[in-house]
Amino acid sequence: MITCSTKLLFRYPDKPVNVDPSFVDRLDKEGNWTAQRKLDGWRTLIYVDPEVRLLTRTGLPLIDKVKVPDIIIPAIQKLDLPSNTVLDAELVGPRGSHKPGLWLFDCLAWDGSWLAKRPYFERWNLLTSRAARLDSDSVRLVESVDTDFLELFNKLKQGWINQNKGHDYLYEGIVVKRWNGKLELKRNSSAKSAHMTKLKFRNINEEISYD
Repeated sequence: MITCSTKLLFRYPDKPVNVDPSFVDRLDKEGNWTAQRKLDGWRTLIYVDPEVRLLTRTGLPLIDKVKVPDIIIPAIQKLDLPSNTVLDAELVGPRGSHKPGLWLFDCLAWDGSWLAKRPYFERWNLLTSRAARLDSDSVRLVESVDTDFLELFNKLKQGWINQNKGHDYLYEGIVVKRWNGKLELKRNSSAKSAHMTKLKFRNINEEISYD
């Protein structure tokens, strides 16, 4: 088992399940869900214990897989996070005119305690409580909407199409999360969550429609 700090043993982050547009539309109409832009980068777990370490979703040092820009670690340190805290994020390297950056979207542990039994809105609030300390040029919160999920998806997909479906585009779809959804955070593998779904451009063949 991978040990990541003196108090917290590594746990695998939950992963969203693939769905189709009609399912996303149903969630939108239900309410109690939020849609976030899905970055096309590296899933990154930020362990603060008290030094900052970046791990892959399987617990390996991120630096062994991808070059981490020098600006990232100092920007995380500015958040003044308590020791034994774990954040979930996506690292995106330089893309065309876009600078490298780290997008935060969940808080898995805080001040020595795993937050698997805490609803997403509470975990998100912990992230936003540090928003004033974020360096918008390097570390930021992922953008979210609480309605019109397919409108967001179509807008992002059109941007992807306009760039010839190239690697310079930051996004690959959306992730939809239940506000009161909880986590499993298993010790041996990533659980597919009933509270998180994803819709990716490459999985949709039909033409964009705003009707």
